[in-house]
Amino acid sequence: MDQPPTSLKSVVYLDADTLVKRNFDELFDIPFAFAATPDVYLDNRGFVIGFNTGVMAFKPNSKVFDDMVTKISRNDYGHGEGDQGFINAYYSQQAIRLPHVYNGNLAVKSKGRKYWDAIQDQMRIVHFTLTKPFDMAPRCGDGDAVCTAEEIWDTKRQKAYLQTAKMDRNGDYKEEIEWWETMYDEIVANVKTDHCNLTGR
Repeated sequence: MDQPPTSLKSVVYLDADTLVKRNFDELFDIPFAFAATPDVYLDNRGFVIGFNTGVMAFKPNSKVFDDMVTKISRNDYGHGEGDQGFINAYYSQQAIRLPHVYNGNLAVKSKGRKYWDAIQDQMRIVHFTLTKPFDMAPRCGDGDAVCTAEEIWDTKRQKAYLQTAKMDRNGDYKEEIEWWETMYDEIVANVKTDHCNLTGR
């Protein structure tokens, strides 16, 4: 007999373009309904009070979810911003702002290098917002065909992409891309070769 699903008391969401550098278990214990890190932009806005949804800590609540569904079509937020626009509008002043060590948006480095350097010893999660360390559009399949595991795990292509990413934006984020590369190499070395093609084509 199937067991009923376990109720989740706390969730931490991470975007796929984030890299965990240190343990962040404390986020599961925060006594707040929702928490995220203030966003950072390269334009004149700089550091803002609005938050980035690439890292979120929250307490799941069915009533809150149902309420969000009824309000998602409202027009008082930027629909072009996707989930981030809506969640910012929904939680607004209710959100607890986390330190940037929990969402190390690369824009922080560009807007405040001294600040970026100062928080490195405590950095939990790096967010590759401006330069992606992986190929977001793998060239595989025909037309709308789904990529195979072998094509996705084409390590030669991914490694070549990483070298290009290191030079993106005048190489401003080369060090951070190398953090990702180190983790990528470790993952590849530990994945069983019978699951996918790890030698490239």
